[in-house]
This record gives sequence, structure tokens and C-alpha cells, in this order.
Amino acid sequence: MNKKPKLVYGIKGKLVSAACMLLVAVIMVVSSTYAWFTLSTAPEVTGINTAVGANGSLEMALLPSNGVADGVTSEVGDATKPIDEKNLTWGNLVDLSHVSYGLNQIIMYPSLLNVDENGNLPAAMLQTPTYGSDGRLDKLVAETLTGVFSTEDQKFIPAEKTFGVRAVGVASGMTARQTDYRNARSTASTAISAAKALASASLNANGGVLANLAIKKASGGSDYNQDDVAALQAIVTDLIKEDGVLEQIETAYMQLLLALAASAQGGADANYTAVKAVITTEGATLDSVLTELQKYIAVDDLPANLGTAITKFAATKASVLSAQDDLTALTTKGTITWDDLSTPLNKLADPSNMKINGYTTSEAMSNLSSLVQAVVKDGGLSVTLMSGGGVYADIADHCGNYTANVVVKEVTYGGVTLNDTPAKMTTDSSVDTAYLAEVAAAAEAAGAPENTGGEVLPITEMYGYVIDLAFRTNAPDSKLMLSTAKDRIYSDNTNPETMGHGSTMSFVSTLNDEFNADQVEALMGAIRIVFFTPDATGATGGTVICYAQLDMENVKTTADGLTAAICLLDAEGNLITDETKAEIMALQQNTATALSVLVYVDGSELTNEDVAATVATSMTGKMNLQFCSSAKLAPMEYADLHPAK
Repeated sequence: MNKKPKLVYGIKGKLVSAACMLLVAVIMVVSSTYAWFTLSTAPEVTGINTAVGANGSLEMALLPSNGVADGVTSEVGDATKPIDEKNLTWGNLVDLSHVSYGLNQIIMYPSLLNVDENGNLPAAMLQTPTYGSDGRLDKLVAETLTGVFSTEDQKFIPAEKTFGVRAVGVASGMTARQTDYRNARSTASTAISAAKALASASLNANGGVLANLAIKKASGGSDYNQDDVAALQAIVTDLIKEDGVLEQIETAYMQLLLALAASAQGGADANYTAVKAVITTEGATLDSVLTELQKYIAVDDLPANLGTAITKFAATKASVLSAQDDLTALTTKGTITWDDLSTPLNKLADPSNMKINGYTTSEAMSNLSSLVQAVVKDGGLSVTLMSGGGVYADIADHCGNYTANVVVKEVTYGGVTLNDTPAKMTTDSSVDTAYLAEVAAAAEAAGAPENTGGEVLPITEMYGYVIDLAFRTNAPDSKLMLSTAKDRIYSDNTNPETMGHGSTMSFVSTLNDEFNADQVEALMGAIRIVFFTPDATGATGGTVICYAQLDMENVKTTADGLTAAICLLDAEGNLITDETKAEIMALQQNTATALSVLVYVDGSELTNEDVAATVATSMTGKMNLQFCSSAKLAPMEYADLHPAK
């Protein structure tokens, strides 16, 4: 900071001041003589108006074979490149007519979608029929594979982690052991996802009770009643019911042990058969299966924590059953004390192993002021379930961490009461790699068993196909929509080179005399389309986002045969014909997002009279999918394509 000059008094001071002023005046006169030269060393131009053209875009590409949407790049156009290479770069058109995709070789047979109530697709996406020796439908099995087309072999080759254009079908030449290895891993993956989802749902429904009890205990409360008992019983029911959390975890372990036995690491076929026999025996336990498996695979070759995991799971089941007995005994008791309730509660979720906003329950009493402030400031609490803190924490050790959103009924401090406080419950497992994830990785590393000669068997019977796509947009708050026909580049144009065809499917009979237009229309009504988020690891199929069908009320006759629009379905299963409501998913600005499309024929909608009798293929056709953004995009004008105005 500059110091202020001191005032000068007296004659001496005035002389000094005058001398300084004179000196300054001399410098100014000399400088002004050369000002024209000094100023010309840095000339400038001002007042130039500049605008940058808008380029709102929704781009798409075929998903790379590794399933990573971020791997798609933008490249300078090269007219000499084949379309299958162009499809892998960002643009507005993915053309799948190229022979390298093999779509012209797919003949879809009827099947059923293999999806659970949470929208999870296993690796075996479709259920296919098997028949008895009497010709009657025996059962539906989920043994389908996905594979990409090999131009060398001219066949679809099964591949778990390869994306792009995939056929869905079965390889009829696979051995039972190969099929079991693959399906066991798929079933285990689905069971793990289901266990986490069910545990989270159970906490969503009942976790508020756990938080209430923990806070009530921390604040010195003592008014416990049968409502608290009933809530804890509901938790037990969620855990031990058929297809509940614990059954899903046990299924995952059983299937992964079967996968290890069936893998290349398992040795002779007889070894795998022996393990499978134990698994399918009524009353089989994980201990008994592990004992049988260890006869053929050395302990050192099995996952390091497998024995620990199975022992811990047995203890988890025992804790839940013990808690159930404790709670049953309390249903006839009049007065419920903390000592009564804490015994079963600690087995389910031990408050002493919980943290509330980072405080243990023993610390919470002296930090209630901070907790209340957190509610006021952050709008809620954070409850963490630590390892060793009961069944919910054990589930995280087996399956990985999960969360739930609950409501804490009451938090009271200093005469202030906060009701219905939101709280996020999160597990915090101390297990570095979840036990089931470790076993699943070992089963994958063990590798599939080889068939005779070790060759890779192709998909021989096809039931559907999958198109894996990538999307990105530079618009904020944008949603990907299914579109009707419109220009792919301009918002208002009719250029035939860039005009899209909308989302439609067109079919024509392969045998006009026998299979007429009415039958084609009936068969079209059984076409099903599923939009889902693919699992980049290939362990599962992915998660369903929405469904679509053909609008059979408005079928048109065109040069391509019968054409119907593809429409999304709402939650009630009705067609969404209003394009402004045909939302597929939200897009994050400037972030690549993967989306897959599964197409199959719903076998539950068909009878023999719906298909041709004397030819293998009843009808052939093509599908066109077009997408748009919910944001109003402002594209650049492409001079070479846009007509003169």
C-alpha cells in the first residue's frame, strides 16, 4: 500500500516541492515529444461484432464391441470408409444393412421375455420352449445366448462381452455341462442383484423403524410396543420368505459352486455330475456342496474367502430364525421393554453398530444438537449400518453395499420435535470384495468347459436380436424420445437424402398364396421390442427401461408390404401415440449413454394358424428406429445439403 506524502512546511519545504514539480514538468514535456512513436507500438481494432453459430445435436452410433459408450469418437468424414466403420463414429445414421451384421440370416422363433419383477434381464434374455417325445410343449427354459456375426464362419458365435448387433438364440450342439456353466453364472448374477434389491426394498419399507428405535434409545426413550414388534417381524418375513433375500443369496452361492464344478477347472465330467447331484438333493446345504466340490478342486484353488463366506451365511440364517423366535414370544407380552426388543433387534440391525451422521449411537446423545441442525440444514439424516451390525449389514458383506431411503418418525431435542425426518440408510461393509463377487470372479476366471475338439459352437436356433447403440447430446435436461419420421439434420426440411423414416416395422409374406396379408398382420401383432440399459460386463443382460409394440390399429399398405408404427407402452400397457410423451430415458449433457434394443416374437400370442405351414419363414421385413431429443435443438445449416432459400 502506498504511503501518503507528508505535508512540507516552511521555505525549505516549499523549495523542495517546487523543484519536484519542475522536474515532473520537464519529464512530461520530453515524453510528449515522442508520444506518437510510443502509442504506435500496440495498435488495436475495436467494435467488431461476432456471433458463433448454434449446433444443438443429438448424435448416435453403434456401441463398440467392448460395450463402453465413451469409446465412440468423432472422425473426419471419409466417403471411402465402409458403413460398418462409419457406424462406430458419432453421427445421425446407423445403417445395419451391411452383410457383416448378419441380420438377414436371423429367423426369429417364438419365445418369452426372461425378466424379473424389478426389470432385470439375465444374460439369458429369452425363455424358449422344449418339447416332449409326444410332441407336446414340455417347459420353458432360459438358456439363450447372445453372439455377433462372424463373417469368416458366416454364423453367430456366442460371446458374453461382445456388443454391437447380436443374435439371441441357443447352440443346440452345446453339452449339458457347458450349458450349466453358463446358466449357473447367469442365475447367480441375477440372484445377487435380486438380493440387494429386496434388501433395499425391505429397508425402504421397514428401515424407518430401525432408525426410530436407534434414535429413541439414544435419547433415553422407553415406550416400546407391539407396533415395534410387528415391524421387526415384517423385516424377518422379508428376509426368510420364499424367493426372499436369504434364499436369493443361497441360490447365488449354490449356482456359483455349480459353475466352478462345471468349469474347465472342475476336471472330469463325473466330478461336475457329482456336485450337481448334491445341489439338486432336497435339503442340501452350502456346507455339503462345498465338501463335495473340495474333492475335485483343491482348497488353495478355490476363492480364499469361500469357506468364511459360507460359514458366515449359515450364521446369518441362524440369527434371523432366532430373531423370529424371539419376536414370536414377544407377541403375547403386555409391556415391551428395551431389553425385550433389543435381543431380536440386535440380530437384525444392531444399533450399537450404526452411525447417525457419523456418530455412533453412544455418541448421539451428546450430539443431538448437531443432529437437529443437520436435519434443518441438510434436510435429513444419514444412518450407516456397519459390518457386524446384524443381518442387513451381513447382506452387504455377501452382495455389496446398498442404500435405502427411510423416514424417521420423531427426533426431539431441547423441547423441539422434528417429525417425519427423511434419512438415507447405507451399508458400510468392511469386506474389501463382497464374498459373492469374489466367488463370481473365480467362476469366470475358471473358464468354460471345452466340448469335443474345443471348438466354439455357433448359435443354431434364433429367437431374437439385440441392437446396441450409444447416444450423446450437448443439450442440458434432455430426454431421448422415440420419433416419427423427420429430417435427421434439420428441424424443417424435406431433403430426401436426410429425411428419416420414423420408427416403423414393415413385413411381407414369403408365400402369398398360402400366407395372406391378414395372417401377416396377426403375426406382426406378436412382435415385441424392449429398450434396456446393457450390462457392459456381460454378466447380465441389463435393466429394462421401457417396452414397445406395433400400432396394429393403424397398419398401412406400402411398397414394403404392411407397415406399422412402433409405439412405446405406458405403465398400464397402452400404446403411447403422442410423440411428445414417447420418452425412453434421460440424457446427461455431453455424456455418452448406452441403450440396447431387443426384438423378439411373443410366443404366448401365437397359435399354429398364425404361421405358414409349408415354408420355414412366414414373413420377412425390416425395422426402422428413429430418435429425437425433448430439447429444441438449433442445428447448423449444412450448405451442401440444405436447399437454397
